[in-house]
Amino acid sequence: MPAINQLPITLTPIPAPTGISALNFDQLLNNICSYISASVQANVSFFQIFSSPPASFQGNLIFVTGLENFMVWDVNTGQYNPLNQIPIGGVLQQSVIYGAPSFDDLQNGFVYLNGRVISSIAGLSATQQDNLNALYPNGGILPNVQPLAVFPVGQMAIVGTLTSGTGFVDGETVTQTTSGATAKVYKNQGLGITNLIVLDITGTPNGTDIWTGGTSMSVFTPDGTPIPYYGPYLVISRVFIGANIPPV
Repeated sequence: MPAINQLPITLTPIPAPTGISALNFDQLLNNICSYISASVQANVSFFQIFSSPPASFQGNLIFVTGLENFMVWDVNTGQYNPLNQIPIGGVLQQSVIYGAPSFDDLQNGFVYLNGRVISSIAGLSATQQDNLNALYPNGGILPNVQPLAVFPVGQMAIVGTLTSGTGFVDGETVTQTTSGATAKVYKNQGLGITNLIVLDITGTPNGTDIWTGGTSMSVFTPDGTPIPYYGPYLVISRVFIGANIPPV
């Protein structure tokens, strides 16, 4: 069996005074822990994780999930900079949730390239606006880079339980009893599903009657009417224009 990596912590007993006693095992453990010191190996360090760069010093090295990057504290500017610095004007392809209220991430410095007029983008800092105008001076309009659809837009989820059969096959028609509504199944969906993902719903589904597969003959019992299915639908292009870190 391979060895398990462990933190290099050294435990050192501290001289305990005489006369200490314990009435039970819990007291014994408490006494032992009270007279042990611990130290971490000198070349080991820890870092904190944030969703966006903090405005004040939180340690020399942090990880920012919004940038998917480590950042280091710059004592000269009093802010965090990416360890692997993304240049102003660098374009990244990033996955976003279809239907999100905005594909911009101005706090972390990213603007969605979708052909907008730069002056219409709300929330830009003065520096960010200057960077965008310098990057795209011709008419002050962003490039329009078409997103890549990872999943078809327009999917719906029928939340519920597979109550008969072994699942549904890609493209088969499912029909709801009573309402007569129909839909096309998206991809093969097998045992254990709690969301039946479909496309092209016709009719007016209700939230109670079963759906039956026309090919598989599987039966799905819904907990409600179909709802929009939000998955990682799109890969979009965003340009980096500098993080908008508020002053301390």
